[in-house]
Amino acid sequence: MIYEAPFFFDEAHPPRPDDYLTKMTALIAADRRAEALKLFMKTVGTPPIFINLMRFTPVWPKLKRVTHTLPYDLTICSDTRAGKPLSRERWASVIMPVLTAVGRKSPMWWQKSMKELADVLPNAQYVTLAGQTHMVKASVLVPAPVQFFANSTVTSTNTFAYQASRR
Repeated sequence: MIYEAPFFFDEAHPPRPDDYLTKMTALIAADRRAEALKLFMKTVGTPPIFINLMRFTPVWPKLKRVTHTLPYDLTICSDTRAGKPLSRERWASVIMPVLTAVGRKSPMWWQKSMKELADVLPNAQYVTLAGQTHMVKASVLVPAPVQFFANSTVTSTNTFAYQASRR
């Protein structure tokens, strides 16, 4: 299952700067994790006011602890963040079942990117989770892959409707 991968395929979200990975790696090497985290959040479109407010929340120290993994993600996703459509040929060998998912309240660029990923993968389905954002609730997220893997076939439309009950 892939939930809201940071893929930017079109003009709906600006592509990452060419020197982004270099800057991120340098900040982490200098143990400037807070600055690296701010750079990441700014690049993915988090409004500055939310970045500033997040520093005072319990999640900030948790995010800082895993910030050193961002260069790995950026390297793996490098060609999916440049504002260009996915290459069907590149993804043709990914034949295992894949569920791409997004929250219905998440930005349209995320919904569009997860749909496009499902469309290029040969054995994928796309789902939107009602009432969810990027900060998805586990009680809503978990049933989606359970239902997906319990289903023995993938539909030809690569889409299925899933309405989660809110708790």
